[in-house]
Order: sequence, then structure tokens, then C-alpha cells
Amino acid sequence: MESLTITSIELRVLELSMLTSLRILDIPPQICLEDLTIDTTRSVSPDLLDRCHDSVRTLRKLTITSAPLFEAQHIEHFLRDGINLTHININGLRYVHDGTLQLLHHLKRLELLNVDNCPGITGAGIIRLVENNSPKRGGRLTKISVRDNESIRRQTIDWARNFGVTISI
Repeated sequence: MESLTITSIELRVLELSMLTSLRILDIPPQICLEDLTIDTTRSVSPDLLDRCHDSVRTLRKLTITSAPLFEAQHIEHFLRDGINLTHININGLRYVHDGTLQLLHHLKRLELLNVDNCPGITGAGIIRLVENNSPKRGGRLTKISVRDNESIRRQTIDWARNFGVTISI
């Protein structure tokens, strides 16, 4: 599929997956998205997120993976203002680092964070996130995946477990 037109402004779920040849996406601004997934879409532009900004407070799940045109800066608005986010999967998103994790500290509903293949994340960033968002600190964060990240030590994983957070490396 090279072109896709969506006319509804009230989508609850928008999943763009495996659309490797999509060139044109025509979609009106969305006001009530709960789940936004962009996965394995090589040519979908980050401009798509501009049409989803009005859904920032209704969004519960954000997944952006295998989308080479996207970077951490493109999702900062969602991380800063997405107070209802419970699941975030930004595997391999470029330029994700400890500062990106800091944007999540106020997201007390966040339960699952997947940041595999994000080498800018360090143990210090994970520790600060756990200190702010773990169940023992009034949050709901119980799972973090940081696979393929050499800077996360076993000591950090054991420490996080004491706060009720499981870290997968």
C-alpha cells in the first residue's frame, strides 16, 4: 500500500504496522486516541504526530519502533503531557537518553517502559526513574526493558527489584 486516507477524527486506536511502502498518509487531527502504534514504517514522517497532539491527554499506549525517521524529540510532547500513559515502547528510537527518561518522572500511571536498543540510557537514569515511579514511591511502574544496553549493571537490576520494578536486560 502506497497511500492511505483516514477520515475519522475519533479514532481510539491507530496502528500503522508493516507499512514499508506507505508514501502518503492523509489523516485529520485526532482528538481521542488511546493507543498509537507506529511500527516498521520506514517512510512515515514524524509530521504524523502533529495530527495526534490533541490526543495527548487521552493516550494510554505509545509505541514507536522500527521507524527510522523518528527521534526522541518528536515524542517529547507526549512524554511531557501524556498523563494517562501506561505503556511506552520506544525501542531503538534515536537519541533516547537519560533526559528522555526524566520526562517520565511525573507519569505515575506508567506501568511498562520498553527502551531496548537505546544506548543513551544509563543506570543512573534508570535509578532516578525507579525512585520516582515505582510502586513504593506512589507510581505503578513495574517493568522496564533495556535489552542490548551494556551500561545497565546487575547491581541496578537488583536494587530496582527492591522497589517492585523488574528490569530486563
